Amino acid sequence: QCICQIVKGSCRIEKKTINGLRILGILEPQEIFGEISFLNKAEATATVIANQSTQIYMIERSILDKIFETSIRLSGRFYHYLACQIGTRLKNRLRYPNESSKEGSVKDIINQPSYITELPHGYVISENMEHKVITSFRGPNEDEDNLPSSITDQHCYHNLFCAKTISTYPLAKNKVREGEPICDQYSIHLMSKRAIVTIADGCNWGVQVREAANRACRVFTQYITKHSTEIFSLHQAGFLMLRAMGMAQYAVTVNKENEARPGTTTLLGSILLKLDVQPNNQCQGWGILIAAVGDCKCFLYNPKTKLCKDLTDHNRELSLAATDCGGRLGPVIDGSLPDLRNFSLSFSTVEQDDLLFFVSDGVHDNLDPYQLGINPKSIGLNYNSWDEIENNSDAEKYKNSYRLELLAKLINSCSNLNPSTIVQTILQHCVTTNINAVNFMQNNPSKRLPSDYTQYPGKVDHTTCVCLKVGQYL
Repeated sequence: QCICQIVKGSCRIEKKTINGLRILGILEPQEIFGEISFLNKAEATATVIANQSTQIYMIERSILDKIFETSIRLSGRFYHYLACQIGTRLKNRLRYPNESSKEGSVKDIINQPSYITELPHGYVISENMEHKVITSFRGPNEDEDNLPSSITDQHCYHNLFCAKTISTYPLAKNKVREGEPICDQYSIHLMSKRAIVTIADGCNWGVQVREAANRACRVFTQYITKHSTEIFSLHQAGFLMLRAMGMAQYAVTVNKENEARPGTTTLLGSILLKLDVQPNNQCQGWGILIAAVGDCKCFLYNPKTKLCKDLTDHNRELSLAATDCGGRLGPVIDGSLPDLRNFSLSFSTVEQDDLLFFVSDGVHDNLDPYQLGINPKSIGLNYNSWDEIENNSDAEKYKNSYRLELLAKLINSCSNLNPSTIVQTILQHCVTTNINAVNFMQNNPSKRLPSDYTQYPGKVDHTTCVCLKVGQYL
């Protein structure tokens, strides 16, 4: 008999039951297993299987017995540690009573209290009597046309919702577009008084990266949809959002047999909620709760003021460079943990008929004055270049101000303020912005694109725009 501790990698606990094989839990670095059989001096009650290449420390009972013979104090501390480990697992099992055994086995990746307690009080969420999903969309499909010329070929639902993903990368000599396959993903579930919108942007290129974005987007949406009947308060909704983020991380990192190393992805998940009461006894309205890691963004457009607001305005401040997304899910740290540097959970109130935009960086980078080759002085800043702004937070604040003005200008130029027209206008702006860069890359396939944004503005990328109109959907 022995006790094991995971140093690197992850394992799953499996047990055979009359209903088949059941997953009891997921173990990650610093967690132990074998303690139950150690304490009972009995055979193992379950099987532990490595999910990937895993390193463990193992200490046998005979060695511990010899150590404890000479140090009773150490023995007490050791058994206290085991009791705490078992207690934590039991507490987690009781904490998630409405989850399946598989869901309950997934470990939290985010310190819940520190985020939940920051959510505002005084909001009463409208009871969603009809929890049935009215309509749902996922995309882009693998066989979907994502050429810039296909902008009008969108996923839409009446005048309430529209989504489209394109690639602005150039065509190679073999007529295959660079950057294939598309690594952006989006998912939308509409219910009577709620809407769940998720968007993921896989980091880098390749099949594994696309799969990471696909899994994260799909699992986050499925978890929130499944547990939407449990949402009666803003704090409960926030709790479920954090759990859904953990589910997405697990889905990205779990490896099937003979599967290549998982990719990584950014993820923005949101739930739009009808409110019955707001603070100060204001009646009705809407609110949106957003959980995000990475650089996907959510913008709000108010048709009354004709202005835009960034509901994720701080998620670029911790980026180390223009190519750094700021955080991502997947095996990023120590081969198994996510990068949560810029993770955020935020709540914003919105109004009936407001428009919400969920975009990957393929959109908002093409609204960024730096990437558009615009000098800071030309927009009223006392700097000759963006590099002179030492504080990244200040630089991002200036950029975001310009970004919001340009986005509002594009929306206000639309002849019709419906989601389809606006999505088409925004994506066309991205295509037009990148024309010089695309032409250079197609005509000079062996040369690197010059880093001169004044001559080659914009950023070629996988580009996703989802637009949702706030309102009751049934």
